[in-house]
Amino acid sequence: MRRFLILVALFLLLSIAPYWGAIARADTEPSNAPPAILFLPPATSLQAAGTFTVAITSVPDSEAWNFLTLINNYRAQSGAGALQVSAALENSSTWMSNDLATHNSFSHTDSLGRDPGTRMAAFGYPYSPWGENIAAGYMSAQSVFTGWQNACDPDASGACTYAHRLNMLNASYKVIGIGRVYAAGSTYGWYWTTDFGGVVDQTIPPPGSPCDINQDGRTDILDVQIEVNMGLQLIPCTNPDNVCDVTRVQRVVNAVLTGQCIAP
Repeated sequence: MRRFLILVALFLLLSIAPYWGAIARADTEPSNAPPAILFLPPATSLQAAGTFTVAITSVPDSEAWNFLTLINNYRAQSGAGALQVSAALENSSTWMSNDLATHNSFSHTDSLGRDPGTRMAAFGYPYSPWGENIAAGYMSAQSVFTGWQNACDPDASGACTYAHRLNMLNASYKVIGIGRVYAAGSTYGWYWTTDFGGVVDQTIPPPGSPCDINQDGRTDILDVQIEVNMGLQLIPCTNPDNVCDVTRVQRVVNAVLTGQCIAP
């Protein structure tokens, strides 16, 4: 077993070392500008193509995780399945929110001229269907959720379409990215982007996952290193059941690669 654990550690250090990093957040000063929201409905212009391993450069902050709970509870009331956080869509949505904040803009077309589907593909999510909601001026998960839920989104005749709500409840979506960024001096302060996708790719386990060994809110190469070291008895075993062996290393490796932390 010792030899296997050493081989696992070497493989991971060489192959998935990019799985760390975070987007910095600014202070929580709210904006005085009225909130704004915008949506894009489901699109199917991009087709599924292969399997991608994505470097997790962004992870949801606490309010984004709160939003995931809100939207999944809302979806459950309508019979839609729970969404998981896609690593690729999390990177894409956080980049987009930062782009909106940095350029003080509000459009689904980013500063590079890309529509959401093109941007998602650039971040490693070339699948369909996809959709996007954006919002600005909302600090908390509850406020942006309520804003999207109740937005009228009138059509040409003035009738409400509730398009943001339909995006949130679309049962064809399986994964989401939740980007929340603050920029001091911008028009709205807080910027949110939710990118939706219909194909489950690499996902990010929520905080508190048993595979998040160091409890930093993500499951990555650092957790694998800790689990390997515990299996080799280089450091004390801190797993709740006091079991540190090859099966636990395999579980954390699988969580890093797939986003699924399977209980032993």
